[in-house]
Amino acid sequence: MRTNVKYRVYSAEKNGRTICRRVLKAIHDLSDSSFLAKSLLARDIKAKYRQTMLGFVGALWPALVSTLVFAFLNSTQVLNVDTGDMPYVVFAFTGSIFWTFFVEAVNVPMTEFLANSAMLTRLDFPREAIVIKGVVNSLINLAIKLFFWLLLLVFFGVSFHWEMLGLLLTIANLTLFATGVGLVLMPIMVIYRDINQIFTSALNFLMYLTPVMYPVADLKYFGDFAHLNPLTNIFNFMRSTAFSSSFEHLEYNLIFLFSSICLVLFGWMIYRVSIPFLVERMQA
Repeated sequence: MRTNVKYRVYSAEKNGRTICRRVLKAIHDLSDSSFLAKSLLARDIKAKYRQTMLGFVGALWPALVSTLVFAFLNSTQVLNVDTGDMPYVVFAFTGSIFWTFFVEAVNVPMTEFLANSAMLTRLDFPREAIVIKGVVNSLINLAIKLFFWLLLLVFFGVSFHWEMLGLLLTIANLTLFATGVGLVLMPIMVIYRDINQIFTSALNFLMYLTPVMYPVADLKYFGDFAHLNPLTNIFNFMRSTAFSSSFEHLEYNLIFLFSSICLVLFGWMIYRVSIPFLVERMQA
């Protein structure tokens, strides 16, 4: 009696050859994810703004609330922030919109994974699509905030200058650094949800060690810790390009950009390796 038995033969491959195949597969998946990312983004935007009363203004709300709270504290002398000729409202709102963007972007990998968990367990598609969609959505929210920020500058008579184009470097740094951190931490925060709560609290504390609502000079007791914060010079550069017509800490920001690109690549590798295990864990 003959039976047709299929045999699968495993052969050893050189490590270099295997790594090259994985890299090519990752690049191929990344290129294929663009169409799906656009479709998911269009779906989410329609669903998001169809069910809101404030529309695009809703994206402004977290930054606006933070600005109003700190502006009130400053006006009542609870805080005594010296911003020179710059109105404090403009100073605080500028820092707030970039900080809320950073916090939103750093949470993108985890929130997108959890929001699309059903699709991840049922369909085979490039997993990078959901992260790309989330990052682009965060950039759209930032663009909305920057539009209202420009209106605020006009209202207070703040002059415009070409050095403001340096804000593009700030946006690139915050986007890449936040995405890289989010990709690296995503597996552990998905498995252990309490880690996410700890991380959120740490971000809230980090804001007070970052010149978001006040200059570094006003951090009397925590000034040394603020200088150890890698985001400090990012925000100092942002304000120097926006208000001082200069490029303070430009070299640091360029080095930070290169480091953030490396961090994203490292996080991408962790993301691709961990996704199958996380999906299998959800199906169990």
